[in-house]
Amino acid sequence: MVGAGLTLLFIWALSQAGMWRPVTRVAFPAKLRMEMELPGVDVLVVTADPEKEPTVEVMNTVVSAMALDYPVGKLTVYLSDDAGSPLTLLAARKAYAFATTCWVPFCRKYNLHCPCPARYFSFSSSNDDGVPEDERIRIKVRRAFVSDDVGHGSQFADTSFVRKCTSLRRRT
Repeated sequence: MVGAGLTLLFIWALSQAGMWRPVTRVAFPAKLRMEMELPGVDVLVVTADPEKEPTVEVMNTVVSAMALDYPVGKLTVYLSDDAGSPLTLLAARKAYAFATTCWVPFCRKYNLHCPCPARYFSFSSSNDDGVPEDERIRIKVRRAFVSDDVGHGSQFADTSFVRKCTSLRRRT
């Protein structure tokens, strides 16, 4: 019993050592690296099953990662689909087209702090971020078309592409 008491006393003493002299740190923003010196960042988005993980949510994650406030040449976004679903492939192509033509330039132009389109349009009914209402509606409509295409799954306008990908996957 004495050994157990001594062991607990020792563990307690070690846990209290950090409270005796707490460490405080001060940030110096002037000493941070300049934009040219920032390292490259790879963002890996992993999905396995489009039935269990909604494809629209996965594409929102990919588009959000593409819209991060980081130098253009230093950020790379990868999508890993373990199931090899043609639905995810087609959704990724549509999300990439939406991100590069609409969403990323929109975020950079208005310096948005919310890079996720689903979140931005869910709570941003007021115009407090300086974005003109007509442009907000244009982006929202474009996002709705992409989400509807992805959300309907096999009812894509380009179903021949999905069938071709499926037949190629079965042959290999």
